[in-house]
Amino acid sequence: MNCPFCQIVTRQLPGTIVYENQWTMVILPKNAAVDGHLLVIPKQHVTSIFTCDEDLLA
Repeated sequence: MNCPFCQIVTRQLPGTIVYENQWTMVILPKNAAVDGHLLVIPKQHVTSIFTCDEDLLA
């Protein structure tokens, strides 16, 4: 899969993981706009927030 977020979740790409549970992962972005900026990403591949499962969004 070419999704960089999925590759970070599967450890195919390096990432600085701040937190992780069974549904999500929190990582530091490579080029953060401001100090303290974090990305919360789902571990399940989704193409849009509008097509994301409601349970995953919660």
